[in-house]
Amino acid sequence: MAFQNLGTLRYQTWIDATVLNFHLLSRWYSVQGRTQVRYVDFFSAIPSISSGIHVLPEVEETSLFKQRHLIHSLPANPSTPIAFVVMHASHFFVVVFDYQDDSAFVLGRRISNVPDTPHPYYDELHDDWNRWNGPFYWSRIAALHGYDSADPKDVSVLVYNWTQNGYDCGPIASFVMESLMASGLYGASNTIQIPPIPCGHRLRLQMLAIVREACRRSWEDYRYLSTTILPPGDIWSQWDDTQALTEDAIMEVENEVSGQQDASIIRELNVVGSNCPVCNRIDPGMDEHCATHSDDDLPNEDEDIPTGDQPPLDAKAQRLRDLLRRYPYVSKARDRDSRAPHAVNGANIQVESATEDPLEIIRTRKHVKDWTTGSMFRFPRPTPAVHLPAYQGRRWRPFDRKYDEYECGPVLESLYQDRNHYEIVEEAYYRPGIWTSFRDYGYRLLSSFSQMFYLDPPVRLADHILPVGIPDGYDSSHQINDHVTGDYSLRRIPPPSSPSKSKVLVEDVVILSASDMIQTSTDDSSTLINTFVRGKYEDGRHICLNLELDRVPLTSEQLEVTVDIDSLVWVTRDLQFRTPLAVYLGPVLEEKALMQKNNHVYVDILIPQSVEDAKDTGGRTEWLTMSFPLCGIPHTTFGTLSNASGSMNIYICFPRMIHRDEMTHRRAKRIPKEVLDFFWEHVLLPAISEHADVGSAPYVSLTLGEVRFKARKGTKKRPGRPKAVPFSMGVLNKINHTMKEIIQGDPLRYANYGSFFFVVDCKGIKLWAKALLFQEGSSPIDALLDGIPALDWPYMVNRNNGELLVDLGIGIHPKWDENLVGLWRLDCLEASFGAGGYLRGNIHHTCTLGRYGAMQAEMSQERARQTHVAFRSAYSLAYEVIRPNDNLPTFVMDKDAYALNSDFMQECREAIKMYSGEAKKRSYGVRDEYRMGGMAMEKIMDDLAHRLLGQVEIFLASNAILWIPSKVWFEFQARRVRALQMVQISLKELDPPNLGILTGIICHMIWCTSSTPIILDYHVRESMALLQFSRICERFGLFFLSDLDMRKAPHLKEVQQHDDLEVLKLMQAKLTKPQGQQAWPRITLDDDEERFPIGNMPTWSRLTKTIRDKPWLVMRSWTWSRQLSYLEPVAGKLFVQFTCQLWIQMEDAWLIDPEKRPEPTSLEDAVECWTLNTTFKTIRACAFNPCNAEVHGSMGTGRRQPSFSDRMSVFFPEVTQGKPARRSPWNIFWTKPGYISEYHEMMKGRTVLEQLEVTNHLAKIFSLLQTLPDATKGSAKTPGKTWRVEDERVVLVTNPKFYKIEGISKEGEQRPARRKISRAVKSRNRVHMDLMEHAGYGELMSSKAQLSERSRLEQARNRKSAKAKNARKPPERRTVIS
Repeated sequence: MAFQNLGTLRYQTWIDATVLNFHLLSRWYSVQGRTQVRYVDFFSAIPSISSGIHVLPEVEETSLFKQRHLIHSLPANPSTPIAFVVMHASHFFVVVFDYQDDSAFVLGRRISNVPDTPHPYYDELHDDWNRWNGPFYWSRIAALHGYDSADPKDVSVLVYNWTQNGYDCGPIASFVMESLMASGLYGASNTIQIPPIPCGHRLRLQMLAIVREACRRSWEDYRYLSTTILPPGDIWSQWDDTQALTEDAIMEVENEVSGQQDASIIRELNVVGSNCPVCNRIDPGMDEHCATHSDDDLPNEDEDIPTGDQPPLDAKAQRLRDLLRRYPYVSKARDRDSRAPHAVNGANIQVESATEDPLEIIRTRKHVKDWTTGSMFRFPRPTPAVHLPAYQGRRWRPFDRKYDEYECGPVLESLYQDRNHYEIVEEAYYRPGIWTSFRDYGYRLLSSFSQMFYLDPPVRLADHILPVGIPDGYDSSHQINDHVTGDYSLRRIPPPSSPSKSKVLVEDVVILSASDMIQTSTDDSSTLINTFVRGKYEDGRHICLNLELDRVPLTSEQLEVTVDIDSLVWVTRDLQFRTPLAVYLGPVLEEKALMQKNNHVYVDILIPQSVEDAKDTGGRTEWLTMSFPLCGIPHTTFGTLSNASGSMNIYICFPRMIHRDEMTHRRAKRIPKEVLDFFWEHVLLPAISEHADVGSAPYVSLTLGEVRFKARKGTKKRPGRPKAVPFSMGVLNKINHTMKEIIQGDPLRYANYGSFFFVVDCKGIKLWAKALLFQEGSSPIDALLDGIPALDWPYMVNRNNGELLVDLGIGIHPKWDENLVGLWRLDCLEASFGAGGYLRGNIHHTCTLGRYGAMQAEMSQERARQTHVAFRSAYSLAYEVIRPNDNLPTFVMDKDAYALNSDFMQECREAIKMYSGEAKKRSYGVRDEYRMGGMAMEKIMDDLAHRLLGQVEIFLASNAILWIPSKVWFEFQARRVRALQMVQISLKELDPPNLGILTGIICHMIWCTSSTPIILDYHVRESMALLQFSRICERFGLFFLSDLDMRKAPHLKEVQQHDDLEVLKLMQAKLTKPQGQQAWPRITLDDDEERFPIGNMPTWSRLTKTIRDKPWLVMRSWTWSRQLSYLEPVAGKLFVQFTCQLWIQMEDAWLIDPEKRPEPTSLEDAVECWTLNTTFKTIRACAFNPCNAEVHGSMGTGRRQPSFSDRMSVFFPEVTQGKPARRSPWNIFWTKPGYISEYHEMMKGRTVLEQLEVTNHLAKIFSLLQTLPDATKGSAKTPGKTWRVEDERVVLVTNPKFYKIEGISKEGEQRPARRKISRAVKSRNRVHMDLMEHAGYGELMSSKAQLSERSRLEQARNRKSAKAKNARKPPERRTVIS
């Protein structure tokens, strides 16, 4: 009946007595009753009362009770207390009888008007045990055990009560009973010990896991025993009460062993547990061991504050500062309201040309002397930004204590992702479950959370738009290095008579324009490669590219300046539009987060308060906030706003879920499907249904299952995008309000969804919001509202409704008879960014040009708050030729170029086609975009015809833009790509040993023609440093491979000359042995595996040969077993530690890639480390042996081998076995931090019951492994082995549970027929006949002589006795005593 009543374990539901009793009995039987107190099951303890008279049990009932409670195997001992559970007045509580001391203990009977924790107190009125028939229980329990009990009137009754919620009494009683079984009734000082009681949802999850597994095991036992012929009088026949169960009930257990019927209960309990503030509060003493991660990429609040202006800290502030240092994720949190305004000084920022050092591991490569040469150089910033005095206006919106829930939430100390030990999830053990990870961490919102800028209008906005940074008289057209022109002197001190520099004759360099390089090169591959790849002129001189030679000078009258709004981002808690908003009726599931990249929009999040502040009276006093990028907050699509101009996405963000993934240490921003489903099913859809009228109810009042059913598409009914239904603003505001009420009404279920806000993201609208700068009466705001009438601009600009950010795009386009392309001069652009007070940012060198490209940077935080400008991006519109719609430029993988497949060739052809096509017939200008606030945008529009116009005129006069003919620029790019493609084709034909390294260089150069990719692969970074990338670009104006020689090896002598294993893996190259054989066999990945590939009953020799040659053929694929999700956490932790340390012990020479040595962090990862596939890919050479344990018909296959569960004792020896010898490889694990030492230390503080549970769980893990090292035990005399090598291969043993066989054939191996060998000698009979004939006898006489000889021999054999015939004895068996 327990299985049918599992639903009573649902949250806030009274559990059924059958579930509680079955749970405790399963725990009792798992240890064969060897506990500190004896347990009496719930139904056996109930007294039999007839007409008010207590009837003692009969002899038959007593005998059956003793059998079921193992009293015959464990003699009755009155000194052992007896415990049981009583239900009285719909309330469960625990009772313990001590018949030796004549004492009765009543635990947890009363739950109101009692202390919060267990406290001994007896109330004669309310605690009288006659109220629940306590004396009858005393007499019945004693009779069942055969005790002579004292009179109930003489029994001393002790009562311990504590506060309970009224519906968790069953789980609490079960927990108290389990603690009594494990630890006993009395503590160290002979007092009653009751441990701290966890929350009810945790207890329910634990009971559900145990009861469900116990039901499965009981079903298996029932199936086995019901089909087995039992001997007469077997105890099973006496206990068989299955007649009370119908066959339908038993089949229900069989059909529902997957546990899917309990999925809703598990999800609800996990949700409540993840949002419970009591469970998520961690002991403050544990925070020192919490592994947290920093957020160095977030803006720094203190970047503009002078050191001397820091106010002194009081004692509480110092404690809070020290606490924040332990949590680097929020270490930059500050109380921005209490910070005094300060001035923002302009500074002459000299940008260093060197970048930061790469990873420490790269520095150990001594042949790479200077890694900074692998990245581009930067330019100086000669003009400082304007000085801004301390801000005197309004800064933030007024504080409102009712804006969010600031009290009784999770505290700062709970930020560490502590694994919920009772959470049931379909993931690897020790990997945080989805509900534990996406829980309420305590983050909240202030009323000013969306503010990036101060409330008052922007300060000196025009000084930060198109500022000029170069000094007067600067010649921006001089872009050639003096080392090339020779305009420098070799003297240390120039002679006074010659103030100008002396000319140095440079004979090995020729300066060419882009058009000159095009004319020099022909269609011949060698000339094209020499010009555009090697940078070599016809006479062998180096080519220095000078694009200024192709310059077309333009005046401001020959340029057209446009102003537009390119994109829009609005952060708000209350949506408002002029048209209805379409809301999705189901979650939109994407592979990646929707806001994947940082859009330079930040929100200020209130971090959790500390435990100390939460305990103080008077309310919260800590108001520390921290800026988080929008892309770092978990979010999903909420709705869409579509019209003729396109569509705007509306996202809903959940700041309370902010955290970093424990495995990747990256922000977890993509919300899992289960968490989204729960929000839609319990929050959004109910809110929509509540406000749906009669006419729209059939369309919108749906369940999530109905939405998914309607969204199916195609004949195969695949999942599709959910339907989006429009709602008016009035209904939408009601839905929003109802959602907040649902979340606040049940915080235990929905707290993690609280504090939500919306983000309106509108991209690519520049064509709808464009205006001419020199045309009066033209405004991009008016054009935007005309193109997208749904936007309510006055409401969005109002700072009380949120923060609006728009991208002001200033486009500069040529008006010339010839089509031109504009390129930013980086020296002028860098100086302009410095004059505007922007940070260092990112610089992009177009086509690896040394002095032309693009730049992006954010503004310093305090300056941005005053000017309302957050970000600036300047780039060339020539990028639009190959710009993808998602603005994520990519090139084919290096492995495609390595294989020279059709993808690589097609990608190169398409790029050449784009550059050589219609792009030459169009003009492409430049853009300068500024992400600013809505108030700043309105101010810019007010100054559009006055101040901004003059600023543009001054900026254009600085000649920051180079204009060259379009046909020259795009033909130059096309020939560059074509030349690099030819190089790759030639290298593939030559097939050098470093083809992978050379391929990485060529692909990077091709990719750089269109964009500036981030170099991720180490071998490419190393090659760029060895090739002096930045120095070549600076000196020759373009990156060339000057030493590339296609005629002789090495083809490029500066780089590594052999591909290492990491490069070969990236290229997916085939590793081969010297003999030409494949170095490593590939495992087949067929989806439809053959059931018995070598037959269902193969011979042992054939099985052995198959496992050694092709183990994947006969072994099933490994999948994660759900059984391991329910094991004790300690077992999983020990196994993870064992796996890590055993792989660490292996010599690097045996590993294919020592840097990718297995280092699992979860139980699933650790088990996967021992799979066939992982060992194949990790160990350079290994041999697999079969195992005959538990294989049907394996008798006669040799010595019986231990099963995988039995091998657990080899890797986890008991402390009683003794420490092995020092020379033993096991010895190191017996001392800290060895896993065996940790195992022994952990087992010391556990009871026998707990130790047995840990070893059983470890054995369970080992039984589900695919492979293990063929290890042997170590002792004081024999060293043993952990990793064994045989025939230059690491030996691993395979688990027979994965064999695709039914057993081993007992028939002998059918040997192949021996091939008949040609004989040089005739048979004896034939020789005898020929000899007779040769001696002169005829054929007849020869035959008769042969027959008579046969007859004589036969008669001689017949005359022998049986003893003579059997005289030969077999050899004696030799016995070897080891």
